[in-house]
This record gives sequence, C-alpha cells and structure tokens, in this order.
Amino acid sequence: MSRKTVMNLLIIVIIALILIFTMSIVDFNLVLHGNLPKFCFNTVKHDDGGTMEYIGIGYKIIAYNATGGRHDIKIGSMFLRYEPNIDISKIESKPDNKITDYNFIGNVIKITNESNNTVLLVEANDKTTLKIKILDSTLIYKNNYVSTKKDLTENKKVECKVNITDVKNVPNEAMAQVINIVE
Repeated sequence: MSRKTVMNLLIIVIIALILIFTMSIVDFNLVLHGNLPKFCFNTVKHDDGGTMEYIGIGYKIIAYNATGGRHDIKIGSMFLRYEPNIDISKIESKPDNKITDYNFIGNVIKITNESNNTVLLVEANDKTTLKIKILDSTLIYKNNYVSTKKDLTENKKVECKVNITDVKNVPNEAMAQVINIVE
C-alpha cells in the first residue's frame, strides 16, 4: 500500500470514530434527560421494572430502572453487560388479597380534598356513585402491590373495601379501608 492510501484510510477511520463517539454522547444525553436516543438501531426492554437497553453502532446504553435494584444509566461498548443488582429484600411483597373482600368496584370520576383528606367520587357499573374518603390509615395498592395516593387519578378503575358511615344521615358516603387501583 502506498503512503497516500494509508493516510486516506487513517483519516476515514478517525472520522468514523469521531462520528461514533458523537452519536454515543448525543444518545447518552438524550437518555439521561428521559428522551429516546436517535442513533440506536435496537432497543431491549428488560422485565425488571423498566430497564431499557439501547444498542447503537459500536456502543450500548443501559438505563436501569430495576425494582429493588439499580436506577442509573451506563454507557459502554457493545460488550457492556446487563447487571441490575436486584436486592430481593427491597422488593415489595404482594399482599394476600384473598382475605380482602372488596365491597365496591368502580371508576374514579373526581378527586377532591376535604379537611386534609383525599375524597374520591367513584361510579360503579350500575351507575351508583359513592363518595369515598381516604384516611391516613387507608391501605392503597396498585395491581395488588403497595402504592401511594399519587397513583390515584381520575378515570382509573378501583376496587375498594369500605365502611359505610351513617347512611341515614349521610347517604352514599364511605371511608376506605383498602383501595386497589386496577390497570
């Protein structure tokens, strides 16, 4: 090979490496800010709570979101290994809902606050509505896993175990003991 051919090949290799490096940095910054990468040709979603693996030309980005494990972003070569480091003791256990008898099931129509308590207006399939007060002692689940009030939104189906208050004085009102958000 002549010296000119070697120089041309060297320039092409350097330009290709600069392009790959630039693409990987752009994709890493996009993933870091919660966006999808632009230059990746393959995406793998792991069944660990939401970890995404993005594969580009010569590089791999892994955005960890493992339940009971890692929550960071790693970038490396194509040989970067998926290692979620899941700690079984941190995973929330599934409650035993076999003993929970839900006595009201419906869709959340409206969410309000009354006297520092969240109140749901829930409509059942038979069009009956119930005003359900959520107290601090109310257990909230989402798909039978421990959750919080922030997951309660309008137009969600909920299963409730409620105590009906004095129906003669305040009709269609109850206090929730257990709420399960169904998705």
